[in-house]
Amino acid sequence: MKQRFLYRFVKSAKEEGVIHLDSPRVYASLLDVEDAAEALAALVAIPNEVRKEVYNLSIGDQFSLADYAEAVRIVGTELGYKIVIDIRDNGNESRNDE
Repeated sequence: MKQRFLYRFVKSAKEEGVIHLDSPRVYASLLDVEDAAEALAALVAIPNEVRKEVYNLSIGDQFSLADYAEAVRIVGTELGYKIVIDIRDNGNESRNDE
């Protein structure tokens, strides 16, 4: 995606009152930038000969885009926005760990 999907969901919800969702079964996990920075700093401290070839820095939990859209809808509703989730399922389904 050219823009982060949560930003797009919030922007669309605020401006249009609709979250457009084409792939509700695409799963993703979000990692806090400070956590990622700390993990990378810790990796730099490990000598090259001890370092593994690959590290997974994800949080482990994955949520569907539909889950994220619903969370944005709930928060938006609490803030006084009327938000509809428009799902046009294109059949895509994927997870980060596949």
